[in-house]
Order: sequence, then C-alpha cells, then structure tokens
Amino acid sequence: MANEVYAIDPTLVYDDPDDTPLDIKWNNIISLLVRQNQDNQVVIDQLVLQNRLQQDQIDELIRRLAYINPVDSDI
Repeated sequence: MANEVYAIDPTLVYDDPDDTPLDIKWNNIISLLVRQNQDNQVVIDQLVLQNRLQQDQIDELIRRLAYINPVDSDI
C-alpha cells in the first residue's frame, strides 16, 4: 500500500535511502481524510439545500396546476 500512496504523494510515506516506500505516514493521511470529509460535507449541505428549494418549487407548481386544472373528485 505504501507504493500506491507514494505514487499519489511521496510526502505521505517513509522511505529508505534508495527511495523505496516503507510505510505510510498515517497521521498525515488522517488529516487529509478529515479535510476531504469536511469539504465533502460542505458539498452535501449545499446539495441538500438545493434539493429543498427545488422540492418547494415542485410543490408550488403542483399546487398551481391543481388550481388551474382541478381533478374531478367524483371519478
């Protein structure tokens, strides 16, 4: 796994003198994952808000449509 991480970011692994990746700097990885999770949460929050606004618009359009073209309740 250290080789795979090294290919992405060499600063995230400990290596020996001949630059062979030996182990992952887990503390650095964890901080990157936490930061990415925070960024993802911001996007999720924005999408949830957008979804709510769109649902409100849909509900309003349905209400208007029902007013313009009421469904016969006797059918």
